[in-house]
Amino acid sequence: MTRTQSPTARAVSDMRPRIVAAALALLSVALLVAPATVSAQDALHCIDELDDAEVVRRTRALSERFRAHERHTRVFRIGWASLFAGFAIAEFAVIGPRVDGAQRWNAYISGVGAASAMLQMTALPMPGVWARRRIARMPDDTPEQRRERLRYALRALETAANSDRIIHGALSHATAIVWGLTWGTTLSVKFDNRFVAAQAYLGGMLVNELRILTAPSWATRAWTEARGGSCWGRYVAPQPSDPYAHEPELEVQLVPSMGGLGIQLTF
Repeated sequence: MTRTQSPTARAVSDMRPRIVAAALALLSVALLVAPATVSAQDALHCIDELDDAEVVRRTRALSERFRAHERHTRVFRIGWASLFAGFAIAEFAVIGPRVDGAQRWNAYISGVGAASAMLQMTALPMPGVWARRRIARMPDDTPEQRRERLRYALRALETAANSDRIIHGALSHATAIVWGLTWGTTLSVKFDNRFVAAQAYLGGMLVNELRILTAPSWATRAWTEARGGSCWGRYVAPQPSDPYAHEPELEVQLVPSMGGLGIQLTF
């Protein structure tokens, strides 16, 4: 039996090479501009030249930075990993076996995407969850042990900054866009189901953007400050005027806008 494609399916099929080419081009650009590590200057270079009091002060300042953002980082990581895990289980074990055609394809495709995102959330190192407690447990009886604590705190901060930039970087946006374009186009051509295709096009992108918007980003600035003051004895510790010193987990404010008042969310 010969299957006849509808005009919509034929039009999408004709556009498929262009869509795939655009997706590949977007991914190539994202790879070129993806964030590199943020270790332009070695923040550990001058630790041996610091006196003991300065070592203790810097370590305490770094521990306070980790403490201020620990809950946000933990909720972000565990919350999103759990959400993606639950979504993957639902798609594979509940929804997929109970539907057919385009909906089944979309369920399993979405399940694979959710499982991949869950693995990323669990594999990406986030020292903000545990660094403060590990720093506190490290021995500090001698000057050299205290210097080692500072070295560890700085390495943890660098790792946190790199993880933040991976989550917020161009590649993080681009992968979800390419995924949506690829599978949305595939389902459009194969089944000519606009509703399911729209889910495949937009669902993953919207969830990914929400994940990026709620991700912590403080470590990038803190690492820049640590590198900038590493060899000049002027590490920028949190000050009362520093908006990152006591950053709230979630702050909702009414702010002036063109239409009167607007709502501002601070993560």
